[in-house]
Amino acid sequence: MNSRKPLHLMILAARLILMGLLFIVLWLPSPDRDTWAFLLIPAAIISLASPMMNRRPHNWSRFYLPLSVFIALCVLSIYISPFQTRGWILLFRPLAGLWIFVTLTEITSTDWTQRWILAVFAVLTLIILLMGIGGLSWTGKASRFSDIIAHLPQWQDFWWWRGGLNVNEFSGGATWLIPMLAGLSLRLSGQNFLRLCAFAAATVLTIIVFLSQSLSGIAGVIAGLIFVFVQCRHFRLSLVIVGAVLLAGNLAVLLYPVQSANLLAAASGRPDVNSLEHRAVMWQRAQAMIYDYPFTGVGIAMYRQLREQYATPGYERFLVPHPHNEALQFGTDLGIPGLIVYGWLALLIGQAAYHVVIHGSRAECAAAIAVTAGLIGHAVYALTDAIPIWDRFAFVFWCLLGLLGGLDARVSARRSPPEPDTPPSG
Repeated sequence: MNSRKPLHLMILAARLILMGLLFIVLWLPSPDRDTWAFLLIPAAIISLASPMMNRRPHNWSRFYLPLSVFIALCVLSIYISPFQTRGWILLFRPLAGLWIFVTLTEITSTDWTQRWILAVFAVLTLIILLMGIGGLSWTGKASRFSDIIAHLPQWQDFWWWRGGLNVNEFSGGATWLIPMLAGLSLRLSGQNFLRLCAFAAATVLTIIVFLSQSLSGIAGVIAGLIFVFVQCRHFRLSLVIVGAVLLAGNLAVLLYPVQSANLLAAASGRPDVNSLEHRAVMWQRAQAMIYDYPFTGVGIAMYRQLREQYATPGYERFLVPHPHNEALQFGTDLGIPGLIVYGWLALLIGQAAYHVVIHGSRAECAAAIAVTAGLIGHAVYALTDAIPIWDRFAFVFWCLLGLLGGLDARVSARRSPPEPDTPPSG
């Protein structure tokens, strides 16, 4: 066992270095990003070498099957999409995200968990903080805080995010992290310094989201923070209630887009906000795409390209990047099969979280509730906005899903009887 420890460290180091490269590369715009697609080759080699070096297969995760179906749908979409897409290069970000998920699932499910997972999420949080503090394009609703924003660093021309980041997009990424960081700071025992750092990061990110005035982001942060305080004995009931609300919300947006937008405008207390009015138009456009191509969708990332085929009144001169609802994003890109995979993943996230909370240790339970709070916070944001899974901020989702998947696999392995090293004789 000791002779194999250096191999473990070498593979771990290779994984973390490659993950760091992907964190950078996935942010580059196309075509610069496309030139780095070769990184999928060493990623595949590392994934194949890991079980051979460890003399065991990858720890199985309940997420592998739906994610495999998702990738298969993406591949199929390239060939059968009713509109021409950019082809295979569109799979770079999803495949890289899938590799990040598998890697974090493997690391979390082994003895390396605490030290290396904390390091990965510390780097991830630092990246998002730097983007929020200096990289945002403070436009639209955020301009009302111009006196405060004027004192922030102006790094919008930094090569990594040249031109700055959209405040609504950033808020969507922050809705994953803020509840998770708050949950870890409140629920983990000991680790006072780490808990303090997590609380400070969550506070700064919350302030940035508030300054952005992204209503979707603010709603997501509030929902995620509320879920942080759910007690373990009420966890299953809370998951069922949240799941039912999210399902009802997404169905309302799909079936009754205009009425849903009007209801949100009235509930927000700011019915004059143009972005809420335009939600109805964007949702109607997505609805028409799904109705026209229910089995295939219009193709990966094609929502933004079809301005002539599906007009968006009020946005004729602008490129509308997505339908501003995550479920509709899956539906427009991959049709009803994509919607099924989206719901399948949501269901398995609830099952995995409940499994860890019920059967895991105190620390595992705390981590699972924190991650689930982050995923729920983003799901609330995703009712009225979206970060497509092949977009740049999506790597935050892959990281959280990998942590939850690893915790789930870790608890499952501990509950399962160990397999014998050698088959019985006779």
